[in-house]
Amino acid sequence: MSASTSSAVGEYFSRLYERASDMVTNLTQPQDSESRPLLHGQSSNAEYGATTDNSIPVPKPRKVVTPIKVEAKVWFANERTWISWLRASLLIGTLALALFNSASYYDPVPGSEVPTGNPGAAKMVRGFGIVYALLSAFILLWGLYSYQRRVTLIKMRWPGSFDDLIGPPLVCAVTFIAILANFLIALHQRM
Repeated sequence: MSASTSSAVGEYFSRLYERASDMVTNLTQPQDSESRPLLHGQSSNAEYGATTDNSIPVPKPRKVVTPIKVEAKVWFANERTWISWLRASLLIGTLALALFNSASYYDPVPGSEVPTGNPGAAKMVRGFGIVYALLSAFILLWGLYSYQRRVTLIKMRWPGSFDDLIGPPLVCAVTFIAILANFLIALHQRM
């Protein structure tokens, strides 16, 4: 081996030794940027082994969609809501039937010598009976629609809301208007 070859080999090993000692020093003594946690907006691309090459796009990970477990209480709550709509419909329907039956009280009695009854009042009572019967049918149909819609959403395992924001306020408003009209007409007849 010649002297130039041995000196080249010696230089190679000395450079290798220097690089290895620098690596050991860096591993045992963390740099200032690595010793503190990264704060939002203060990260550098070269920290923590990151590269500065932006030519390779990294896809954003997708959310894992897992099926939603439907508990029995969801089905029972839907059925309880349906029964509540049925109860409200039955209550209004009973009121409509009572109005239909009481309308005959105001009908004139045939064959009576004394004029009896009030045909205008009988017509008004029957009219309100029809209004309440229609309201009862609407409540029944809305409850059925709401029940079927929620059953479909539960079967689809819909993760959203099942709230009914149209039906209850609409039924309350129509019922309030019907009762108010009934009250005002009855009050007007008494005066």
